[in-house]
Amino acid sequence: MKVLVLSREEELAALELDGDHKVSVMSELGKRVEEIHELVEHVSKQRAEVLVLGPELPQDLIFEISKRMRATHPEIDVVAYCPADGSFLARAMKEGLRDVVAPEQGIEELKRSISLIAEAKRLLTQHIQQATGDANDRGIITVFGPKGGSGKTTMAVNIAFELARLAPNEVVLVDLDLFAGEVADLLQIDAESSIASVANTQSLKDATGMKLSLSQHPSGLLVLPAPNSISEIERIEEGAIKEVIEVLGESFKYVVLDTGPGSTDATIDAVAAASDLVAVLSPEVGAIRAMQRHLEAFSALNLVNHKKHIVLNKNDPKTGMDTGSAEAVLMMPISYTVAYDRSIPVAGNQGIPFLETAVKGQAQAAIRELIDAVAGLQADGPSVPEKSSRKRRK
Repeated sequence: MKVLVLSREEELAALELDGDHKVSVMSELGKRVEEIHELVEHVSKQRAEVLVLGPELPQDLIFEISKRMRATHPEIDVVAYCPADGSFLARAMKEGLRDVVAPEQGIEELKRSISLIAEAKRLLTQHIQQATGDANDRGIITVFGPKGGSGKTTMAVNIAFELARLAPNEVVLVDLDLFAGEVADLLQIDAESSIASVANTQSLKDATGMKLSLSQHPSGLLVLPAPNSISEIERIEEGAIKEVIEVLGESFKYVVLDTGPGSTDATIDAVAAASDLVAVLSPEVGAIRAMQRHLEAFSALNLVNHKKHIVLNKNDPKTGMDTGSAEAVLMMPISYTVAYDRSIPVAGNQGIPFLETAVKGQAQAAIRELIDAVAGLQADGPSVPEKSSRKRRK
């Protein structure tokens, strides 16, 4: 584990930890709130897991740094080594400080605090690894987008629809956007059951009954829609969504999970279970930075036991955000770029998957390339190769 110390204090500059922990010290630092953004980015680039703030920093600056780290890099724990009275400790809890160690407690107490954080991270990683198991051996495709409007649900519907053509009655699409799911609307399905109907102890004991709860689309795609009301959502038992995913994963060749925006419990369960993560973002700086933060958080939680396909959706030259610009903001490569196509929302409004229409073009080609990758028909790669010798399946 890497620990970054922000201080000029000699005892902190000489900090050494037992075990496989690396300590780096930043002795040159500003004390202005305006410099916090640069500091946070530096800590992130250093891949630190713990940030220790020294006693010479003003209290307001300590709180502002902690607040910014919590908002942008929640995977990095912040520890303050400074004098602290009751009011400071109370505010420290609100601003997200992981621990506060007073200098009079001594450097050994600080080392003990860091060791406890390291052990907690180790146990969390171990727990998640046990929970995910051999996820890559299963065909669970999680479609994720941290912000609404990215076209995430449309992407999930088309992925599931095309996979159902390959394996009729062996593909189930689950709508995990519990509060605003649109899968049933996009497919014009009037379902009697939803994820809330099966996410309870009784249904989880009956895999056959769960299968019978699925709605069928004319394409052969099976669907488990989102709840229809708040009262239905409240009936979902704790931990049940994770078990629903496991049961469906054992029963079907492909399970496509459409998640809600942000990092809800259902989304975390879906990412943890994924063999393939399809990360969908739209060409706006805010959306791209939100995706970056979420992917970094998933990595910090060790939710990485999947193949990752990053999709720049609704790409339009008029926005000024091309693939290269998006990669510069995201700081990682884009796997597929899907051009903006007016036919996509038109098909959705008609209750028809876009890939079922006769519309040809870059958007359709890119989505099919992505589907080939998640189906294991070809390696993940650029969505618009200069030349393609790939033969389309019949």
